[in-house]
Amino acid sequence: MLGRWPFTAEVKDDGSLTDIKVDEAHGQEPFPTERGPKDTVQVPKGMVTRVKATFDKPGMYMWHCHILEHEDHEMIRPLEVH
Repeated sequence: MLGRWPFTAEVKDDGSLTDIKVDEAHGQEPFPTERGPKDTVQVPKGMVTRVKATFDKPGMYMWHCHILEHEDHEMIRPLEVH
């Protein structure tokens, strides 16, 4: 995990976001328990969480949220690694 940054955005009627602005000046370093290899990170509301990942082989992977209602909002997405 590289860190977290607050963001603001306009919410459209359909729930999607537009005019997204990330506040690069007020980022947060990872907590000591978040440093090193992880397969899960917390993403607080109103924050962009940046991660760096390495893959040992190409293929299709998934990134997803563990909040069940987010499944309805496409928070489970494919990630293709070449």
